[in-house]
Amino acid sequence: MASNKGTGRKTTVRLAAFITGYLLMEVHPGNEDELHEILKEAGNKTRVDGVRVIILVHEGVSQPIRGELLAAMAHQTQAGLYTEDLRNVVSRATDVRKSRRYRMDYWMSEKYLSQIHRNVHVFLLLPFTITDSSEVPANIGDQDTIIHLQAKVQSLESKNKVMEDKVIDLEVRSRSSNLRLVNMPEKAECDDACLFLEKWIPEALDIPSLNSKLTLVCAHRIGQRSDPNAPPRTLIMTFLNDRDKMTVLTAVRAKKQLLYKDRPVRFYPDLAAGIHKKQKEFDAVSQKLRTMGIRYGMLLPAKLLVTHKDKTQTFENPVDVEAFIRRIEEEMPARTGL
Repeated sequence: MASNKGTGRKTTVRLAAFITGYLLMEVHPGNEDELHEILKEAGNKTRVDGVRVIILVHEGVSQPIRGELLAAMAHQTQAGLYTEDLRNVVSRATDVRKSRRYRMDYWMSEKYLSQIHRNVHVFLLLPFTITDSSEVPANIGDQDTIIHLQAKVQSLESKNKVMEDKVIDLEVRSRSSNLRLVNMPEKAECDDACLFLEKWIPEALDIPSLNSKLTLVCAHRIGQRSDPNAPPRTLIMTFLNDRDKMTVLTAVRAKKQLLYKDRPVRFYPDLAAGIHKKQKEFDAVSQKLRTMGIRYGMLLPAKLLVTHKDKTQTFENPVDVEAFIRRIEEEMPARTGL
């Protein structure tokens, strides 16, 4: 919320908290050093007491505190809650050699953090004009000010991109042992999805080596089923051993069609939302390549592999693929003339 002082921003937030019954907590220059403790308390109130919290951050807080909060809000992290204990849980959970209990610890910690993200709301009051002399040099013209601010925005965008890539990479690693099963009929797994899949997968894919050996950390349906006529919800599963997951994927690719009681079902990697979005960006150029009869494929996480004239190239963004297609189209008339 950006505006001048004295325009009623704090009063509006306090009134909103009062009307909605949210617990109001405020961060100001007098207690900004206690930010992590305040955020921890907000998280505990949400998790233990089921209370929804509004955190009102005054415009007078220092720039480092404001930057930390902005980063937390942008990437849905909870400053001060990612303690050494939680780091150890994550480290154990991402190690495929560890036991099912550690994986469940990680899943519970993710569930805990997602509950905080839903129920803790931050209102960050920003000054309408920049008055900090460290932000904008003094005695410069309007044009220079604009140039300075544009450079600063570009620098922040660059840093934000680096942080975003790191977050996506962490999410990809956390999903590396997962697979999704699509179109499996509802209630086929009865009350124990892990037990059902551990028995059905080796039989359906004809992998005797996995009989009585395949172990899943957890498996569950995604979302709630409100319409009985809707397609079956996707089943997501986490393998204890990455080698078992790769064995299953190899068998799936070798099998032309996988059936469950005469019903086709399909396995897919569990992609992070950011990766799925990046892959979708290649849809338009993929359609052009398909029309031109050029072979292509998608490499994880989001790279397009194109084979033309027995030469294979890898592209990381659709713009480069467009340029590649234009070069091929320019060669076609020349050949026709020959």
